[in-house]
Amino acid sequence: MAAAVSWTVGPVANAQATGGLAVTDTLTTYAVTDGTATVTVQKAPWRLSLAGIAGTAAMEQDPALPDLTSNAAAQSNKNVDGMGHDKAYPGLPVVSTRPLAYLRGGAWQHMTAFASAVVSGGTVTITAATSDGLGATVTLVFRGPAVDLRFNPSGAAADAVAESFTQGPGEHYYGGGGRFLRPELTGLSVPLWASHGIGADRYTFTNEIAVPFLVSTGGWGLWDRTGARGELAVGVPDRPGVLSAILETNALYVGGMQPVLSAFTVDSGRNPVPPEWAFRPMFWDDNHNDQAFITAAVDRLRADGFPVGAYWIDNPFQPHQGDFAPSPTRFPDFAGFVAGLHAQGVRLMTWVSPFISPGSIVESLGAKAVAGMPADHDDHTYVPARSLTDHVDLTDPASYAAEVAAATALLERGVDGFKLDRGEEDYADAAVFADGSPNRLEHNRYVV
Repeated sequence: MAAAVSWTVGPVANAQATGGLAVTDTLTTYAVTDGTATVTVQKAPWRLSLAGIAGTAAMEQDPALPDLTSNAAAQSNKNVDGMGHDKAYPGLPVVSTRPLAYLRGGAWQHMTAFASAVVSGGTVTITAATSDGLGATVTLVFRGPAVDLRFNPSGAAADAVAESFTQGPGEHYYGGGGRFLRPELTGLSVPLWASHGIGADRYTFTNEIAVPFLVSTGGWGLWDRTGARGELAVGVPDRPGVLSAILETNALYVGGMQPVLSAFTVDSGRNPVPPEWAFRPMFWDDNHNDQAFITAAVDRLRADGFPVGAYWIDNPFQPHQGDFAPSPTRFPDFAGFVAGLHAQGVRLMTWVSPFISPGSIVESLGAKAVAGMPADHDDHTYVPARSLTDHVDLTDPASYAAEVAAATALLERGVDGFKLDRGEEDYADAAVFADGSPNRLEHNRYVV
């Protein structure tokens, strides 16, 4: 498998790969540019940098400096509840800050020297030497101001890849997803792993939205396309002056505050603007989920002058987990209930989860659960531990179709949207998905 890396600098564009690359090849450096972005490789020892029209935006860590291999954040977060559960993604105990490093057979290897290059249209294919003697291929694809870098070390697939950059003086870094912590990342090691519980982001409370994207005020950014677990570490004590991306996969994408953010959303996909009602107050109650209570609550809120945009029904409201249907006991006239809310301009949302239980509608439609439930039936990223319910295997086409069919049926009954919950719960690495992907690659993707 190849590791895919892309930087974006300068004005945003969604250009395809173009020809017309200019190459400068000397005894010590190899540089290629399309007039907007320039990639320069120091030949020996290997060191790559990216520059936009305004100058250098990103430079790999100096290979002459010591390899900073400690990962104190990972080591200090192991098994904090004494039951084998990590309060956050534990991380790799040993990392590497060498340029384009990769973990194989328990040892980190890295790029050592440029060997040769071939240009074809807007693509440059570089052959390079590596510390294990097997070599690697680096492919650069120029897309206007964006440059994708695909890194393919020869031999068996790597267990993890890492890319490290010099932390620019005065630069600030943002990204990594949603957490109850400051948005600026300097001094933090952020786990790219959706989890929930005390210290799940290694610092405070939760890391339920893991976005493997980072943007620098220096005009560049990075993004892992795979959704694999890993971490973003920016100037942490054991790696001072280094921006380090560690991913337990053999695929890495570095993207690359406004032009960078715009380019990132072009590549990752732009979400539609929510409807107007979604910007008005939404209400819910975790204790009373029935037709009579919600009807009275909405009437009271509107009488008090609240501009209610939506009310969402929390768990439990179904006969079984995985029904995507209201309990007739709790909602004896669901059609009339929905119509009454809509007549007042109030939308209805419901809690939903990826759970599947015996007798549920999704089970009757053919859905199967993820295999490999932990023996203790506990979520392995939640501290303190909580019980884990079977999850539908969304990598199985038939199970995915069953889930979509059940959700569609509920929408056709007038529901306007869903609160998606509990997908961040983790089976741990014993999980068996129908498509054969390991948990370290599937968990983050499953959540979204």
